[in-house]
Amino acid sequence: MHLRRFLNVIGLVCLGLAAAPGLARAEDHAVWSQVLGFERLPPVDAGVIPATYEMQAPRVNEPIPAASAPRRSGPVPPTIATQPAGSLSANIWTLEQLVQIAEQNNPSIRKAAAQIQSARGDATQAGLYPNPNFDTNNPELIGGQYSALNVGAIQEIVVKGKLRLNRAAANQALVQAQLAYVTARFDALTEIRLQFYAVLAAERRLVVLRDLVQIAEQTRHAAVGRVQAGEGTETDVLLLTVELQRAEVAVVNAETKLVGLKRKLAATVGIPELSVAAVRGDLFGPVPRFDDEQMKQYIVNDNSEVQTARAEILRNRVLLRRAEVEAYPNPTIGPVLYWGLNPGTVPTQFGITVVTPLPLWNRNQGNIDSQRGDLAASAGNLGAVQNDLLGSAADTLHQHLAARQLADRIGSDILPNAKRSQELVRSGFNKGLLDISTLLAAQKSLIQANLDYIDALEDVWTTAAELAGLLQRQQFP
Repeated sequence: MHLRRFLNVIGLVCLGLAAAPGLARAEDHAVWSQVLGFERLPPVDAGVIPATYEMQAPRVNEPIPAASAPRRSGPVPPTIATQPAGSLSANIWTLEQLVQIAEQNNPSIRKAAAQIQSARGDATQAGLYPNPNFDTNNPELIGGQYSALNVGAIQEIVVKGKLRLNRAAANQALVQAQLAYVTARFDALTEIRLQFYAVLAAERRLVVLRDLVQIAEQTRHAAVGRVQAGEGTETDVLLLTVELQRAEVAVVNAETKLVGLKRKLAATVGIPELSVAAVRGDLFGPVPRFDDEQMKQYIVNDNSEVQTARAEILRNRVLLRRAEVEAYPNPTIGPVLYWGLNPGTVPTQFGITVVTPLPLWNRNQGNIDSQRGDLAASAGNLGAVQNDLLGSAADTLHQHLAARQLADRIGSDILPNAKRSQELVRSGFNKGLLDISTLLAAQKSLIQANLDYIDALEDVWTTAAELAGLLQRQQFP
């Protein structure tokens, strides 16, 4: 009978305790609107990267989506080692295909995606109400028929919106994890673009050097013919032989360097064993244009690193308020039932247990001061991030414009003149009007102009890729 009455009391108290989180949430709304001075943050399950960015960060148990592919559920797919549909031929890759593979396999992107789920779990846990505890409240007295027993349950009541503040801070950490995914993704894409154009330029450079070998062979053959005809000297043949050997060595060195660049490209994509026979792209095609003012506006306001710094300021604001309300103690209350085995000796009694700390000396003042410092530091960090990005953008844009000017000048003036000069000198040499030194100088000038042109175009494309990374452009070129 007494036990049934106690269970009824426990049920009523539990109903009251169950309503406590709702009351706390109502109190939290007042905390947000009246004390913090800014709007409540979005719920933890929003999980969406701001509209500024073009992709939504996936959950850890989903494959990382390509630029145009829909999100899918299920386990992460195995490493890709085959040519995507629509490929040109086996092991010949375009930049778009390599980017699609990297979306699935680049370790930095996958790590950032996993950290989103970790932050999402932390945010969920931070907002959970504490569980009630079973408590005997006082020592049990065991003495046969004179035994006195007691049993009860207690619940911590969270006050001053502490749970909401905990979850708000964790939500900002989740936003930062999502933005870190955006940063990691574009960092990876930029590195892939840089490596792609390095390979593309190295392939083109190798073509030029092989052409040089053919020219050197033809010139040497012509010199041998002139010696046999009694019109040339052995010295001419020896000079041309040395030039041929130097050209052959240059080809071997270029082939070795190209192999290393292809391996680095495969590793950057995320599959070190990926076979890269060649890449397919247009080194001489149109290059994206960049507007200085628009680039500054984007970097200052929309770049993911700037957004991350802003999210850190909001997080520290919440943590400061959380430190300020920590001094308000959370009371712990609950019912208790006392009874004895001998009803005539120990009557049955009901009671309420109330326990609360007394904030006399420790009012969390040290943590409050520390959090104020963190808030000031995060505000300063925002300006530092913006300055660093603007400095990188200005330096890269200067290099890009200089490379464009050089490439335009070589392509429009220097290269045609060098080609025409070589043709005239070769014609004069074949007719016996010019000597071997003049022919060698003309050939070197033409080959060097071609190599300088390729170097300038490589600089144009690599600096354009870096600028596209700062602007976080999905489409490139």
